[in-house]
Amino acid sequence: MILKPKDLRELEVLQDSPGRFDYLDEVLQQGLRRKRFTKEEVARDLQFVLTYARAGLENLDYSTRVRALDVLEWAAPDSLDDVDSYEYLMFLLEARLRDGKTREAIEAAERVLEIAPYDLRAVRFFVVAAVAEGRPQDAEDLLNEAIEFYETIREMHLSEPTFFRRLRRKLRKVLKSNRTLPEKVADLADPIIDEQDLDKLKKGAFDYYQYAEFRELTRSIMVDPEKLKKNLRILRATEPTRTPEGLHVSTSTLQIPSLTIEFNMSLAAISMLDPEAVRMIARGVWSGAYGEVERVRIANPFRAEIISKDGNRDAILLTLSLGPTCVEPLLTGYEPVWREMTEEEEDEAFDLRNLPAKDDRKGWLEHVARWTPEAGYDILAHTLEAIPGTKNIDLTIEYARVLLLTFDNFYVDVYSRKRSIDLLQELLPKVTKPSDRACVLRLLGMGYLANGSYRAGFETLLASQEYEPDSRAIYSMGRALQYATEILPRLSFEERAEIVGRTVEESEDLMVRQISLAERADVDPRLVIEGPISVFSKAWLRKVGLDEEGKPVLQLGAGSTKSELFALREFLKRMPEGITDRWTFLQSGRPEADLSTYVNPLLKDTDLATLRFHPKIVNGKIRLAVAVGKKIKAKERFCAALTDAVIAAVGEAAYMSYFRPDFLLWDWRPKKPGYSLEDLRTYFFKKFPDAHGMTLADVPIEWQDLKVDCINHPGAPFFMDIREGRSLFPELFDPYIFSHSNLSGVDFTKTMEHFGATTVMIAFDVVRGPKAPKGSFGNRRREAIAEFTRALEADGHATVVGTALGSHRAYVTAVLWQADRALLNAGLLVKNNPSIAWALVQTLSPRTHPIVLGANDARALQKTLVAMRIGFEGPAPDFTETMRQIGTKLAERRKIIAEEALDYRNVIEGAIDELETAVLLLENVKKMRGGAPDTDNPAERLFTFYGGEAKA
Repeated sequence: MILKPKDLRELEVLQDSPGRFDYLDEVLQQGLRRKRFTKEEVARDLQFVLTYARAGLENLDYSTRVRALDVLEWAAPDSLDDVDSYEYLMFLLEARLRDGKTREAIEAAERVLEIAPYDLRAVRFFVVAAVAEGRPQDAEDLLNEAIEFYETIREMHLSEPTFFRRLRRKLRKVLKSNRTLPEKVADLADPIIDEQDLDKLKKGAFDYYQYAEFRELTRSIMVDPEKLKKNLRILRATEPTRTPEGLHVSTSTLQIPSLTIEFNMSLAAISMLDPEAVRMIARGVWSGAYGEVERVRIANPFRAEIISKDGNRDAILLTLSLGPTCVEPLLTGYEPVWREMTEEEEDEAFDLRNLPAKDDRKGWLEHVARWTPEAGYDILAHTLEAIPGTKNIDLTIEYARVLLLTFDNFYVDVYSRKRSIDLLQELLPKVTKPSDRACVLRLLGMGYLANGSYRAGFETLLASQEYEPDSRAIYSMGRALQYATEILPRLSFEERAEIVGRTVEESEDLMVRQISLAERADVDPRLVIEGPISVFSKAWLRKVGLDEEGKPVLQLGAGSTKSELFALREFLKRMPEGITDRWTFLQSGRPEADLSTYVNPLLKDTDLATLRFHPKIVNGKIRLAVAVGKKIKAKERFCAALTDAVIAAVGEAAYMSYFRPDFLLWDWRPKKPGYSLEDLRTYFFKKFPDAHGMTLADVPIEWQDLKVDCINHPGAPFFMDIREGRSLFPELFDPYIFSHSNLSGVDFTKTMEHFGATTVMIAFDVVRGPKAPKGSFGNRRREAIAEFTRALEADGHATVVGTALGSHRAYVTAVLWQADRALLNAGLLVKNNPSIAWALVQTLSPRTHPIVLGANDARALQKTLVAMRIGFEGPAPDFTETMRQIGTKLAERRKIIAEEALDYRNVIEGAIDELETAVLLLENVKKMRGGAPDTDNPAERLFTFYGGEAKA
């Protein structure tokens, strides 16, 4: 026997873990190297062959499955007529089919059907292989015979007849389509047969990452020679050869000397790769973005890794290519993937006189095909602005697509994403063709993900599957769920702040280039700054320059809300060392602001000659009425422009303290002349002289009392009983603001996230019952709020920005600078304070499901968890995941913790206790639901589909 008793004991321990195949493969390879046995002896040990094949075929890794097939082929005789093992034959059939050996797969399928007539999986595999071999009539005949056979034993209530009818409908639909043969075979092999499988997808009964990989693995059967050659041409790669490890390897000339490209996939899967995703890889290598590259490894259709010669490993998410373009049929693969453009070429590209006529569809397609391969997205985003008014839906979709892709380019960031989202939202009701609706929904979902609206992205991508199932979208649904349920930031504050510092240091030339591009595209320069820089500059981009010392200057806080000013001040307190030596940060308005920059475009847009302001003091602040010469249609845009002009005129710090940002628009000329913009500035400082020298640090951000008449928002059960409290920013307690990316709560939390901070709300309650401490609930909750505040703010790990009381619980809103340490302190408070019944924590943007932070009253927490579940849509996360994350963070910090005076061994044990408690609570919640399995939990059940059957 190949396996010794110690090997069998080890396999019992490993069970179904991923390491099971690795262990078996190590036993096999070592035995062959040491000549303990030969391949012929392995082939005769059927128990080992089946164990090895089972472990390999359960894995989604292609090279693993190839090695499993190799061992199965060792045991295969010249003729399968003498093989009686059903399990062996099914493994062989599946492995051959997945590797594209359709003729050999038919041989195995026919032998299986002799042993087990009309076996469900064997019939399905035969149908797929027969169509690939040009025998569609044999496939339909077998399905007809199977349906007739099972109808004769109808009293047994079997599911096979229904499944075979569904498969026959799919077969007939596929054969009638005008797709190529490899595409027909892929559609037929798709585990999503019809709406019944889509329903399983909607219920989240499996891990979306793994299901997307499994779907592509099952569909990748027949090679499309033309598409394979095209993808290899894009990569400048030779014909792949298979290695003993199961990889396909090519040599590429994307760099000189050549480099190696490893494909962990079949030739069919390589041919099915999205060409735009392949260009992403080629572009990065060709442009030198990753330095001198040693090899590229494409792990699966969704991920690739570039390994440089200096040891760096850079991961690429291929779904960010957003799928094929409308001009893909026009592209051959010989086009350049990247090149540097001269200024003359850029000027020519941006010249609208060089564009086709608006109704010249062919000319526009050629224009898109000219710039798409080499990623000329900024040029396309500008030149395709004339497209949305046409009837060419595919070109309109292309415009929205390139707008989404500009976030990775020196062009518009937030502006382009929102423009794309708005365009797709307007286009969706007009699109009726299923394939076009699927494309619009996929792009819209990816736009939501790029904009941080993870729940909306998940729902939109899920809706796209009803029109056209797409593995890229399913994989992105997994990303959306992951981000929507994460509570710890992926980077600590120190790491994120250092990134911000480096970006600031290197950004002067970048900002100049971005402003230049924006001016060419006739876009407001305030909208073009990417990433963290946007919160520094705002309306003062044109004033970026050098002071007397020759340092670059950034204006802080201009046009910001108070919550954004708070974020800036907190960052200044924690600014990484060295940045202040390289940059000058201004915190108040510059008196020499050029107001014509803002006023002249405003007058031009509204066809006005002058603007007159009529200030009125209300509650110590100035409220403005604006007199204009005619009725203004675009009031919202007009108000925004006026706000910018007033900010520039008065200075942002003074504006934040003494101006109300609401403007009354008048469409008549009053008898009194009012004030000009310069007169307004003089008037303002006369009324409020102390504002003249005010800086960002002087802007008062004070606690305010919060009065709410019981928030009852159906989508926000976490907030629904708030009645009163205190807050720096009352809007943080309004659940509506977290449902839309344009609202103030999201702006605040995203600004904090730029600096590596996470905004959370902690909900908790005090112990009730006869053994509860004396005192009213309200007073005890207020005491607990004070304790949570002290625990969170200890050692500067967090800053509390709001507290509130509700009918059933109390709340603390905090900005976490060190999320793991702050949550650890809060969890210890609950553990060591028996008067606190339970505590849950939830991030505010993206909004996550509540996570258990700690509990002393399990029954009360169970009731709360059930109540909190109401109102949430989509799959719920595993409550223990965040505890695992905290435990991981703690393990990384043990050396630091050991130097402190406290005994943190109890802390580690406490975290483990909390994890176990969370698991038990989750089980109890299931029981309270009547014992039904929680199919909304993607971590709870993973389904692997074989021929329509679900295997738990």
